[in-house]
Amino acid sequence: MSLKLRVMDLPPEGIEIALEMTREQAQAGLADLAGEPLTLAAALEGNLRVEKAGARILIKGRVRCAFQAVCARCLEEFILPVEEEIMVVFTPFTGEPTQEELEAEALNLEIFTGDEIDLWPFIKEHLVLGWPIKTLCREDCQGLCPVCGRNRNQGQCQCPTQSGHPGLAALKDLRDKLTN
Repeated sequence: MSLKLRVMDLPPEGIEIALEMTREQAQAGLADLAGEPLTLAAALEGNLRVEKAGARILIKGRVRCAFQAVCARCLEEFILPVEEEIMVVFTPFTGEPTQEELEAEALNLEIFTGDEIDLWPFIKEHLVLGWPIKTLCREDCQGLCPVCGRNRNQGQCQCPTQSGHPGLAALKDLRDKLTN
């Protein structure tokens, strides 16, 4: 997948880019990610503004799509919408690294060489960063019963409820003996 901008072709007033990629096109661009494969459920859309600031190129905007995900609590599949704001400043490589270029990562500054900038790696990075640490189908997901495995979102089971952590059961027994 490639979304390349020719730096020399950018007008001084900047340009607007309306991103519209089919699910298949965007999925092909995500295929090279290591680890768990991400499956898109919808097209990738977004708007980017590209502006020149001297030798630098400022890119800002939003991208959005939806992934197929599995809930971390109930293990049900659901559609996870992801919307991320993008803001990246590109500066040309000058040959010898300056202090600013050495600190580029901390400044949200990217260095480019040549006369083209490929935006796809940065869009892909922002989509992956938008993926939550814990995917939940909904905030109040009840998860699975630890005894019978029933999805508690679909109704309560008849299993006895335990209070406290099972690893602390021996301490509870000790407490009960001491209080008697």
